[in-house]
Amino acid sequence: MNMLIRSEQEKDFDQIYDLVKNSFASAPVKDGTEQEIVNKLRKSNKYIPELALVIERERKIIGYVMLTKFFIQGKTQKFESLLLAPVAISTDFQNQKLGTELIEKSFERAKEMGHTNVIVVGDPNYYHRFGFRASIEFGIDNMEGLPTQYVMAYELIPNGLKDKMGRVSLKL
Repeated sequence: MNMLIRSEQEKDFDQIYDLVKNSFASAPVKDGTEQEIVNKLRKSNKYIPELALVIERERKIIGYVMLTKFFIQGKTQKFESLLLAPVAISTDFQNQKLGTELIEKSFERAKEMGHTNVIVVGDPNYYHRFGFRASIEFGIDNMEGLPTQYVMAYELIPNGLKDKMGRVSLKL
């Protein structure tokens, strides 16, 4: 199967909107607004175009991942981080490791750009395979009171979260 991973382009936005909406329709954990969140993030100062990636097959987008700027609020300063959200794969192509390919490619690009860590809210059974651990293990709590096992952090480089303790707000 001939596939291409590339940065999203403005001409892709409608296809991405539909992909995210449809791929989350049957997801066990969702709020139904994931596609709207993507649009909102694109219009914010958190958007990093190089870290919004698609997998394309025969000019059709079948997968999507987005990493955006995010901050950990310490006692006296903010620490930059990235938020991984969403990861969406067309229902016809799920369970083929395409999400893994997208996440790994986005992490590779993020490291090349000098980023050191990533935060995600999701299923620990899925995200632990990438090396994510409960963010509380790094001294990072969330302001919304979400169960700590669902808010996870990952160091893109060794010690990427060293001395970056604090709290994160998961509201956009």
